[in-house]
Amino acid sequence: MLILACLLLAVYFPEVTYHSRTLARLHDFAHLPLFCMVALIMVAIWPGNLFAQNRLRPLPALRLWLAALLAGILVELLQARQGRIPEMMDIVTDGAGAAIALLLATGHRGGHWRWMLPPVLIVVLVFATPVLLSAWDEELARRQFPLLADFETRLQTDRFGPSHSRLRRIIDPESPTNHLLEVRFLPDMFPRFKLRDLPRDWSQFSAFTFTCINPESEPFFLIFRVDDIHHDNRPADRYTLRVNLAPGRHVIEVPLAAVASAPDTRPMDMTAIAGVILYGYKLEKPRVLLFDDFRLVP
Repeated sequence: MLILACLLLAVYFPEVTYHSRTLARLHDFAHLPLFCMVALIMVAIWPGNLFAQNRLRPLPALRLWLAALLAGILVELLQARQGRIPEMMDIVTDGAGAAIALLLATGHRGGHWRWMLPPVLIVVLVFATPVLLSAWDEELARRQFPLLADFETRLQTDRFGPSHSRLRRIIDPESPTNHLLEVRFLPDMFPRFKLRDLPRDWSQFSAFTFTCINPESEPFFLIFRVDDIHHDNRPADRYTLRVNLAPGRHVIEVPLAAVASAPDTRPMDMTAIAGVILYGYKLEKPRVLLFDDFRLVP
């Protein structure tokens, strides 16, 4: 019953859209202690003898670990039936949690805590590292505000989420001391990327600016979109700027007064901005743009 309760918790825990990358990654990390608990319960009720002379028997231990891993796969499949996206990394985390349980059980049974704790702590640290890095970068972002990203630290690329595009941090070809975000838009109707962990309150600022470089010889049709938490998914209920970017460097300034008045039936809630998304449109081949210096201007 305890195992079933843990698995049902994993399946039916409400899908939450976190405003913080750290909380989202903490949510993913929770698979580790949850499946550690599942595997520890399985150790207690496993039929037959898991131990010989206070040591785990390899074959029964492998069967137990595979059973816990299959439970993790089942959780992902059941989540998929509810319209959620199965994630391979969740299954890997489930397997790591089960492995930790076997190490803990071995340390408890044989009194080998001195030897078991170091590998346990290493595994926990490996899976906790994304949480710690996100927390560090979120604190840095708070200190840099109203600068949203200048890419002078490597982790800033994680402030942006790609969809049908690929992101990487590169050295500015015109200034070796400066860094840029290279966005490779892949062939699609709307290849895009978005800013994550945005500060919601823009009411005290006058403009949103960023630098965009088109390094190719052809113009690029870029769409810039802003919406708030009240957005009803209609194109007329958000701010949209369409720019045909000629080759070269451009500084794009978006007046926030225009953003505030953009929805057709209401004013934009400038204290509750929810998203900034940049699109390509109807791309038939990969295209590259370079970005820098996203910021809000007082």
